[in-house]
Amino acid sequence: MNDDRDDNLDGEGEAADGPLPHDSGRSARPGGAGERHAQRAAEHFRRGRLADAEAELRKALAGDPARGDWHFNLGLTLEAAGRLNDALPAFRDAVARLPRRAEARLAEGSTLCRLGRYAEAIAPLETATTLDRRCEPAWARRIEARAALGQWEDADTAYYLAQQVLERMPLCLMAMGDAQMARERLERAAWCFREALTQAPETPRVRAKLARALALNNAQDAAARMYLEELRAHPGDVQTLVECGDLLATMHRIGEAVEKYRRAAELAPALALPRARLGMLLGAIGRHDQARAELETAYALDPDAQLVRVSLASGLIAEGSRDQALRVLREDVTRRKDFASATAVVELLKATDCFSDCGAHDEAADLLERVVT
Repeated sequence: MNDDRDDNLDGEGEAADGPLPHDSGRSARPGGAGERHAQRAAEHFRRGRLADAEAELRKALAGDPARGDWHFNLGLTLEAAGRLNDALPAFRDAVARLPRRAEARLAEGSTLCRLGRYAEAIAPLETATTLDRRCEPAWARRIEARAALGQWEDADTAYYLAQQVLERMPLCLMAMGDAQMARERLERAAWCFREALTQAPETPRVRAKLARALALNNAQDAAARMYLEELRAHPGDVQTLVECGDLLATMHRIGEAVEKYRRAAELAPALALPRARLGMLLGAIGRHDQARAELETAYALDPDAQLVRVSLASGLIAEGSRDQALRVLREDVTRRKDFASATAVVELLKATDCFSDCGAHDEAADLLERVVT
């Protein structure tokens, strides 16, 4: 879900307790060293120089730690750098100094959601919707948090409350669609995503979410068309490329699936998933040399990606490199933490077969015993 916080900075019900985030042009207290640091930080942020923006904001705050807007901007900067655990205290500092600003509460709650701390997220998100009843991202996050905790009635209540105050609510519809997907209510989920698409067709990922609901409901051709529409609208979305590749692979449209995985790998070279998917697909169609190269790259990027290790071992066995396959399998067992989930059991049974194929029957038996117990 997109935070889309900037749409609600002057929302109904908020008090203007400070200047807007990263908007030095609206400074409440022009002049002074702190303001100059904050202005330079805003420029660095706009140019994507996040480390420089952070440094300038910390200098500004050293001189005036009471400025809630600067704490908020620091949180935005750290969030943009992917440092969510560091961003959270900055947003909380902003909340303490700007208690009537909904976007500060929304930032805290959204960050907690992204960290998987949904129970903690509820209070700041509910406060955000009290401060600004028309802050749709806060309503959407409330639905998300309640659904993540399995609190379905509370998620429904948040949706209906939002419906009372919002004329357009594509983010809430997407969050409710996700909640319906989690409950395997595929037709209801598809309805939510279609409504979101009607209200805001430019919203990233809305067609992809609809496509996933359609695919799970056995409407694969329609799902494929929807994924391709999403990629025409947002061609650089790596998650959509991978999901589209997954669907195309199940439809035996192998060449198209390979192309989607390759494109995702080009766009996100540090991400293991596209390489892993590509390697597994190439291995399944017998292109073992290429599969091995992709899987080894994925393995180097993320040694904890367990399915990658098992797939790499399978490819090595197909090439006749059993000693190398055994090394990979043994490392898989050593590093593995999950022996109980359904997905883990499937992977472990594949690993057991690989051990047997390598002639390591005792190790296969030991692993199978761990799976069973």
